[in-house]
Amino acid sequence: MERKKHSKMFKGNGWSFVVSLTLAIVILLPGNPAEADDPVLPLLNGDSRISTATAAFKSTRPPKGNPSLGSSLNQLLEVYRSRGMAEAQVFSSVRSMVLQDDLVQVTIVTSEEAIDDVRDAVEGAGGEYQLHYKNLLQAMVPVGSLEVLALDPDVLFIREPHRAQPQEAVAPIPMAGSQTSEGVLASNAAAWQTAGHNGTGVRVAVIDIGFTGFAGLLGTDLPASVNTYDWTGSGMGGSSHGTACAEIVYDMAPGLTMDLHKVSTEVEVGNAVNQAIADGVDIISMSLGWDLNGPGDGTGSLADIINTARSNGILFAVAAGNNAYESWSGTYNESGFNSHLWAPGQDINYFGPGDGTGTVIPGGSSIRASLHWDDWTAVDQDYDLYLLYSLDGSTWNVAAFSVNTQDGGSGQEPTEEILLIAPFTGYYGIVVEKFSATRNVCLRLFTQKSGHLDEWVPGRSLTFPGDAPDAFTVGAVDVGSYGLESYSSRGPTFGPGGTCSGGSTKPDIASYANVSTVSHGPGIFNGTSAATPHVAGGAALVKGVYPGYTVTELESYLESDAIDLGIPGKDNRYGSGRLYLTLPHSVATPSTPSGVSNIDLDTSYIYTDSSPSSSCSQGHSLEYRFNWGDGSLSGWSSSKSASHSWSVSGIHTVSVRTRCFVNPGIVSAWSPGLTVTTLPATVIKTISVGSHPDGVAVMPDGSRVYVANRGGNTVSVIQTSDNTVTGTISVGYEPRRPALTPDGSYAYVGNMLDNTVSVVRTSDNMVIDTVSVGTNAIEPAVTPDGSYVYVTTWADNAVSVIRTSDNAEVDTISVGSGPSGIAVTPDGSYVYLVNENADTASVIQTLDNTVTDTISVGRFPRSVAVTPDGNYAYVTNRSDDTVSVIRTLDNTVIDAISVGDWPMGLAVTPDGSYVYVTNRNDNTVSIIQTSDNAVHTFSVGSDPLGVGVTPDGNYAYVANSGDDTVSVIGHLSELPASPSLAPVGGGGGGGGGCFISNSTNGFNW
Repeated sequence: MERKKHSKMFKGNGWSFVVSLTLAIVILLPGNPAEADDPVLPLLNGDSRISTATAAFKSTRPPKGNPSLGSSLNQLLEVYRSRGMAEAQVFSSVRSMVLQDDLVQVTIVTSEEAIDDVRDAVEGAGGEYQLHYKNLLQAMVPVGSLEVLALDPDVLFIREPHRAQPQEAVAPIPMAGSQTSEGVLASNAAAWQTAGHNGTGVRVAVIDIGFTGFAGLLGTDLPASVNTYDWTGSGMGGSSHGTACAEIVYDMAPGLTMDLHKVSTEVEVGNAVNQAIADGVDIISMSLGWDLNGPGDGTGSLADIINTARSNGILFAVAAGNNAYESWSGTYNESGFNSHLWAPGQDINYFGPGDGTGTVIPGGSSIRASLHWDDWTAVDQDYDLYLLYSLDGSTWNVAAFSVNTQDGGSGQEPTEEILLIAPFTGYYGIVVEKFSATRNVCLRLFTQKSGHLDEWVPGRSLTFPGDAPDAFTVGAVDVGSYGLESYSSRGPTFGPGGTCSGGSTKPDIASYANVSTVSHGPGIFNGTSAATPHVAGGAALVKGVYPGYTVTELESYLESDAIDLGIPGKDNRYGSGRLYLTLPHSVATPSTPSGVSNIDLDTSYIYTDSSPSSSCSQGHSLEYRFNWGDGSLSGWSSSKSASHSWSVSGIHTVSVRTRCFVNPGIVSAWSPGLTVTTLPATVIKTISVGSHPDGVAVMPDGSRVYVANRGGNTVSVIQTSDNTVTGTISVGYEPRRPALTPDGSYAYVGNMLDNTVSVVRTSDNMVIDTVSVGTNAIEPAVTPDGSYVYVTTWADNAVSVIRTSDNAEVDTISVGSGPSGIAVTPDGSYVYLVNENADTASVIQTLDNTVTDTISVGRFPRSVAVTPDGNYAYVTNRSDDTVSVIRTLDNTVIDAISVGDWPMGLAVTPDGSYVYVTNRNDNTVSIIQTSDNAVHTFSVGSDPLGVGVTPDGNYAYVANSGDDTVSVIGHLSELPASPSLAPVGGGGGGGGGCFISNSTNGFNW
């Protein structure tokens, strides 16, 4: 038969289709107006065909219908309303929909929080809940109730479920007797089995669309027993595809434990994987592919499911797909008639061998076409998909269409999908219409299992979820020649959001097709369906030998042993090469680690590798174990760090040893030990002071501590040499917080209720001046040169500026609502203060006293302190129970650290290593280690408010407002040099764990 090339299919002023409901019904039943044995019909050239096509479509577009329903559901609903349920049943049959009585199977897109409410709505509408996975609910819903259900505010979108397709290319011819896949020999699995490695102790789940005949193979070509799960509710049969896959897994690793999961939709896969996690499955094999499930960039519900499996230690082998000839991707190319131009003069992409001719598709064949594009955020670029047919290559009619709404509505996706049983024997082709769009998007047309496209692009032809980064994606090679199967889907993935550039390399590995199974016959089970279970079975062999392997290590083993094919290195056809398992790797004893050193401030201590000279052959990883010197050992771990808390005081020797993960019986000697001395942490002393102590200030020379007692209108003076109160100073009404000048000559005390600041001469502790400021003076802060004092005045949302040379108020600066804590940077350039009622921090430039920045922090910020290097400001947030960390370079909050209940005061140690935070409601102090913002919390007195640290960093003083005391806390450098310990916890009748110290600042080995 002569094959003639197509030219442009359509002309006209835009798309104008006559798509009547009558036509939609008429074309439903298969017919045979063309000869079924005529393989190729000539396609006419010239305007005679074009004018005929234009006449057929010059009326109106098909209606889009309800924007909250998928196009196929809108069409079903229209047939039901206009012609009744009998015609709706016919429509659903030829569109491959699941319709039982008046209930159609749907997927409802909602939120995870609303799942129960949506289930109630489904059942209230007369529907039947089936399953859900996260925000997707699968149900059977009355056709007549679809629009009512779509009105539910918790329902974002209702569509048909995305259904899986097996990744095989030839129909099965079952055999009698036992069979072993030729891939067992080609992969070298046979040698592993001869050496006694057969996957014993490994559990593998096979997820597929059916397992017809599996029971008859138990004990021969399948394990003697398997665990079965039917997530479809239709029984384990329906297809022998899964049975053949399970046979191959068992051929590769006959000692394994096997589970069989029957699924058809992504919701069912999610439930199957959750069950596999609960069952302790190690490996999943899934030789299925979906037409639609996300942008193709490794995101989407199936990718999320695979990520969940991997995070639970499951290697997930998936088929890449068989769609190199059934996929087209690229940028939309306007034809001039609101349709995509596939090639010059051609806006129909018909099914054909790719030489410009079309191939006849017999009536009754299944045709699938899907479209997605890169508009997943806004979803306001509207493109539509049409399946056309022609009996003679001249006159074209619409066989089916998908016209989902994309106008930015909730739950919408940039996708279209058509499933159709071909009504006639004839030519079929695809047209993409630009319905309403402002840009030319990146399109991907997919016609899985429907035949070769005339215009195709083999790159980015992966089925879903072969694009998932956590999937171990498998391409197909011939088991005899090792050549790439021409249909094998190829990478890369799409770029972020489904763009036509960028993307990741896929597949990860290639494996064997054209193999023998009982279920499918001699040498004919092909496709990436056959390839995938070989990889899963190979992974089971490796896992059996190395049971501690992580998913990453399993994949690395398989990829590093694979025989490279094609372009050197990992590529988008073969991945890392064809599956080949070298015999288990042998290793030498790793060298002894050099030692251990300590870092961290907590009740746990972290040990870090500083001598990575230990290594294993062939790049395999080390594991580490620590001996804590108190009779306990850490577990073996691939981490070079570990933690430990000593429950008793004493001297302990800490050491570490290593082993190679692939041979855990061979271990190194213990490293040289590090001596660690531990003592119980405690509050050194509790000092009685005045009524309701609040703020604390420490003299620059560390000799005295000034404590403002707001209940007694006094300031207590503590002598630090013996921690006794040596004086009490009467000041203004309700003093809150004191501040000392850099030379220690004067203390400035904010008095809240008489709107003043008392000036105390520290040489004799006399009040020498009282300065009137704004309303409700809270906290003063002195500039580093001692020239000015900045005082927050809470009620008038301002800061008063006092010149210390004459104690005159020289400026008032408006800030946020309810200013409270305040601090000056070490260079004196800026003042940071917090506004309690505005949840902000204000930044004042001292050069001109202007507010240069306002920073959002936590709720009800109370205090602020700046690190000695001026790089960070720490802010306590009472209502959040957090401390905000502000990077002063750009005034950005870079962290929010959880501390105790109702954090109030804070102080930074002189070396900037730690921040002390008082937590009023749980009577604790949290110590933040500024190197990593780790937190250690311990008990002090009642209602702790202010805190100050001595200049040498040896002590912290905490004002306990609830019991009129000050707790004295020791810090790391308080006790003698290494090896020693400084107590930092306890107090208030409680202990607080142990602290350690030695001559270094950390434990490293």
